[in-house]
Amino acid sequence: MGNCLRTNAAKSKYADGDPITAETATNSPSDAEEATAMLSGPIAYSRSCWVELSVQCTQLQKRDYCLSKPDPLGVLYQLTNGMWSEFGRTEVIANTHDPEFSQVFRMMFDFELSKKFRIVLIDVSNAGQQQDPDNVHPDSCAFLGYCDFELSQVVAGGRKKLTRALNDRQGVRIPHSTVTLGAKESAICK
Repeated sequence: MGNCLRTNAAKSKYADGDPITAETATNSPSDAEEATAMLSGPIAYSRSCWVELSVQCTQLQKRDYCLSKPDPLGVLYQLTNGMWSEFGRTEVIANTHDPEFSQVFRMMFDFELSKKFRIVLIDVSNAGQQQDPDNVHPDSCAFLGYCDFELSQVVAGGRKKLTRALNDRQGVRIPHSTVTLGAKESAICK
C-alpha cells in the first residue's frame, strides 16, 4: 500500500528517489535500522490509511421486465453496531448492463479492524426522471442485486480487487451478475 506505514520520524532517502552512492550507503542506516526506528520511535507506525473504493458491475439483469436497459445506481452501506447505515452512493449511469462507476468512496482502512460493507445495486429508471438520485429511496426502485464484503478482502485481493457474484433479496446468487470492488491508496497516504 505504498508508504502508508511511513512516518516523518523515519524517512528514508531511498524512498524519495535520491541515488544510492558509496557515501550514502556507508553513512545511511540500513533498512533494518530504519524499520526498528520506525516501529519504536516517538511516532509509532500508522495502522491505518485512506483508501478509495471503486465499483463496477457486469451483466446486471433487468428486473422490471421492460425492454430498456437498467439505469443502475450503487448504494454503499456500512455495518455499524449491528445496523446497516448508508455510507454513500455512486452516480447513475443510464442504459447499461455493465456500469463502471466513476464515483469512489473514500474511507479509512485500519489493518487491525474489520469493516463490513454491503453494496446494493438498484435501477432508478422507474423512480421518476424528475427525482434527484441522491434522494431516491432504494426500496422504491427495481432491485438489481447486492454483495456483502469486508474492506480487508478488497485490499488484500489480487491487484487490490475483489470480484463477487451479486445476490437477490433472498441471498441467492444471480446468474452471471458480478460486482468488482477496487481499492486504491488515497494520495494523502503517499
